[in-house]
Amino acid sequence: MPQYRIAAWLHDCGKITTPEHIVDKGSKLETIYNRVHEIRMRFEVLWRDAQLSYLETLKEHPEQQGELAAKLQRDHAQLQEEFAFIAECNVGGEFLDEDKQARLKAIAQRTWIRHFDNRIGLSPVEELRVEGVARVPTPASEKLLADKPEHIIERTRSTDYPPEYGINMDVPEHLYNQGELYNLGISRGTLTAEERFKINEHIISNIKMLESLPFPEEIANAPTGRAGHPPTMKPCVVRDTRANYPARHSACLSELWLSQMYLKHSQPPTGPTRKLNPSVWHWIFSARWWTTNTLIETASNSS
Repeated sequence: MPQYRIAAWLHDCGKITTPEHIVDKGSKLETIYNRVHEIRMRFEVLWRDAQLSYLETLKEHPEQQGELAAKLQRDHAQLQEEFAFIAECNVGGEFLDEDKQARLKAIAQRTWIRHFDNRIGLSPVEELRVEGVARVPTPASEKLLADKPEHIIERTRSTDYPPEYGINMDVPEHLYNQGELYNLGISRGTLTAEERFKINEHIISNIKMLESLPFPEEIANAPTGRAGHPPTMKPCVVRDTRANYPARHSACLSELWLSQMYLKHSQPPTGPTRKLNPSVWHWIFSARWWTTNTLIETASNSS
């Protein structure tokens, strides 16, 4: 039992190495702040552009007031509807099918006019990201939703993990991709492949941290279970399939406890509040997968 307790407490200790804004990412456009506010401001610009176009045309053709007013009303209604759709996509509560993906790309083709220089007032890190990117003179026509070169954040550290760690994960090309269309197009949840990999890296940190500690003999096996994660949540960490029974069950119990902790809050970090039954089913399926895997391994070794 002491080993169970220690393994459970150390279950997610590696998350101290994961950026908080990724662990707590509650919407697709969220980084340090929710960028949906930038998108909304662009819609505000398009709203006012429609009003200005109406007034300018009305000045030239006052006899068409009724027709022009009706067109303005339609344009405004469409803008409201399109932003509501983008806001819904940003939450990540439902599966984004191909039809919704296509609609998102169609909305992204709208353009707005930028009159201010977007290369001034940048931080040193932001300046590095736009190095080599051609400056576009103003006034500049820009897409309503864009995946720009400066949205790509490259890796600065190697992902070649020592073979003794037994790590086998698919590594995305970039460290992060903050493209607006790329993030809004996430089909499930709010995390990109890059962010999901970054979160899964905490398991590697668990291994590095805890295998370097000299545990007393009575809890010497505790590190074996510290990096265990149910495969339905962490499917890319192959090492966990070789964990022992205590490690696997400790991991399932830890994840179940984490799920139920969210019931005490109105909104967990990365999605809608989980209900009790789905959390229990998540634990059952994870335990069943690991149990089956263990039986197969035992049969293979004995044959």
